[in-house]
Amino acid sequence: QLDSTQKRFDSALERIAAFEKAGGASALASEWRGDVYAAAGQSARAADAYAQAAQVAPSAALAIKGFRAASAAGQVRPEARLTEWLKAHPADPMVRLSLAEYRQRQGDRAGAIADYEQAIRVWPGPAALNNLAWLYFEVGDPRALELARRAHAGAAENADISDTYGWILLERGKIDEALPVLEAAAKSAPGAAEIQYHYAAALARSGKKEAAATVLKRVIHENANFPARGEAEALLESLEEKGPVDQ
Repeated sequence: QLDSTQKRFDSALERIAAFEKAGGASALASEWRGDVYAAAGQSARAADAYAQAAQVAPSAALAIKGFRAASAAGQVRPEARLTEWLKAHPADPMVRLSLAEYRQRQGDRAGAIADYEQAIRVWPGPAALNNLAWLYFEVGDPRALELARRAHAGAAENADISDTYGWILLERGKIDEALPVLEAAAKSAPGAAEIQYHYAAALARSGKKEAAATVLKRVIHENANFPARGEAEALLESLEEKGPVDQ
C-alpha cells in the first residue's frame, strides 16, 4: 500500500510476488495486484486480477472492485460482476447499491428504482434514500417527498441531499419550507451550479427577485455549461423583464 501510494508500482508488485512465493494466499495476492494496477491506472489489468481473486475467494468487495475496474476500462457489461454476486446474495446492500447507482448513471430509471428499493430495505442510508427520492421525483412518484425528508433528516449537512429535498419541496409548492433548505445547500456548495440555480428559483418564487437575479447572473457567468443553464437563463430573462419586487 505504501509503495502504491508513493507510485512505486513495480516495487509493490515485487512484494506481492514474494508474498505469494512464500506461501501467501493466491486470492489475496491477486486482489492486491488488482489494487496496485487500479492505483496505476491500468484498469483492464486490475479487472483481470480481481476476476482471478474472485474465482478462488468470491466476495462482495471483489465484486465491487471488479465492477469499478471493468467500468474504468470501458469493458462491455461491467455490471455483470455485480449481478453475478447478487444471484447468490440478493440481499447484499452494498453490491445492490453499486448496481443501482450504475443503472441510474446509465439512464435505466426503472432498473435503478428496483435496485434502490431492495437496497434500502436492508441499508436505508441517506445517500440511497436521496437517490431513490430523486428517481421517484423524476417519474412523478408521490413517495419522493417523504423519502427526501428522511434522507435530509439523516444528513442535513450534505448539500446534495439538502438540494434534493429543497427542490422537491419547491416543486410541490412548499416555498416557505423549501427556501431555507435550499439556502443552506447553496451556502455549503457555492461552486455547485445546479444547487445555486435551485436556490435562485426558490428566491424568485418567494418574491425575492432581485436576490434571485444576482445569484443567477453569478452562476451563469461562472459556469459555461451545466444541465440547467437553459432554465437559469430563461428565469433570469423573465426576472429582468418583470423588474425586481423584493420585499
